[in-house]
Amino acid sequence: MFRLTAWLASIIGAVVGILDAVAVWKTPPGLALTSFLIGALTGTWAISWIVFWDLRFITPWS
Repeated sequence: MFRLTAWLASIIGAVVGILDAVAVWKTPPGLALTSFLIGALTGTWAISWIVFWDLRFITPWS
């Protein structure tokens, strides 16, 4: 058993997911990459939105 850092596991998972979409599901590579990027940006937006408002209401602003 071995351990990976979170960033490396994320990259490996993304590559495997895109290769799986192209090889198994016959998704065009451009569409698979575009779908991955849109999904990643949507997730990043949601997380940053939560973090921003969390910091806004918890951190006292002078």
